[in-house]
Amino acid sequence: MQPYEERLTAPRSWWFIAVLVGIAMALIMVPFGTLPILGGLIGGAVVAGVVVSSYGSARIRVVAGSLVAGDAKIPLTALG
Repeated sequence: MQPYEERLTAPRSWWFIAVLVGIAMALIMVPFGTLPILGGLIGGAVVAGVVVSSYGSARIRVVAGSLVAGDAKIPLTALG
């Protein structure tokens, strides 16, 4: 059996949502002035981007007769 490894990535729509989170944070900071708006935009987008990147980067591999996806491990004999 050939070894197999794949890393999944977050879809583009998730990255678009991360940008929208940054914009929403900027809009929340509007009453406080220009610098807080910029901080909210950058901070919100960065935090949302980190969440998207960590959540959307699953690793799937076949190792020693088992399918390993993240923390889950399934023997190949149990797969159809």
